[in-house]
Amino acid sequence: MSECGFFMECIFLKIPSVDMVTIECLNEADLFHELYQVTGPLSEGGFGTIYSGFRRDDNFPIAIKQVKSHNTRRRAVWLNGNMTSVPSEVGLLIEVGAFFADNLVTPEIVDWYEVSDQIIIVLERPDPCMDLVDYVNSMDEVMTEEEAKLIFRQLVDAALHIRACNVFHRDIKPENILIETGHPKPRARFIDFGCGIRCDPDEILTEAQGTDIYLPPEYYMKYRYMPDSTTVWQLGLVLYGMLNLRRAFASVETICSSYEPPISAELTLSKKQIQNPSPNTILRFYLDCSYIETHRHRIVSVALCSLCNGLT
Repeated sequence: MSECGFFMECIFLKIPSVDMVTIECLNEADLFHELYQVTGPLSEGGFGTIYSGFRRDDNFPIAIKQVKSHNTRRRAVWLNGNMTSVPSEVGLLIEVGAFFADNLVTPEIVDWYEVSDQIIIVLERPDPCMDLVDYVNSMDEVMTEEEAKLIFRQLVDAALHIRACNVFHRDIKPENILIETGHPKPRARFIDFGCGIRCDPDEILTEAQGTDIYLPPEYYMKYRYMPDSTTVWQLGLVLYGMLNLRRAFASVETICSSYEPPISAELTLSKKQIQNPSPNTILRFYLDCSYIETHRHRIVSVALCSLCNGLT
């Protein structure tokens, strides 16, 4: 199915009503302010603005994403016995399990509103937390491979879950990875599904979405890309940034040039065995292969090498 086919797509989900907040489409700003207190801006970009705040009745910390509603794709979602038209990002969050607290993919979606020409999405805001950029910069020393592996394993698990839901994030980058620091070990989850779509993992896409420097080389060379290979590519760039404190590529032009990432001698045989792998195989190889138990964080570097040299 083409991307256009998802402009008004029907999915059917029954959301449990016990201990959960039912999503409702509300047009009254007064109700939002009655339930929630906005405390200040967290970030701003082309997508809109994200604010911090809390739920008034229990001081539950929240993040409030506010975006313009024009040109926003919509989806018809079956919620608690009613067919409801929702913004695409809301539908994607529901489908990957964001209605459930402590899901492994993304912070919980608490509520959403449509007020005038604005869409307001209320999300859980773990406290304390920060994005991966700030987390890496806050460390006294360069992140060790063990520390990177701990975070990266969580990201791969989450990516596989998203894939199983036939959802494609399309904009995986350090700024869109939330790190919770209030646990004994850091907890990593994806945020900002604003560029995401629902599609088959092997579907060919042609519309550029996301961040230019994180788009895969096949888009710039062939003006097309696929969900699986793009996800592997973007995860590889995230891993590179964690371990090297800089982006893998300085510009779009350098993305298409030949690139050979450093790969340990222990991976030489593995690389030969997967010269033309499917990206999903790479992700599962990362999780399951005992041969590289101590080098699991490097497997996406193999994918990077393969993708950069046109082997996908």
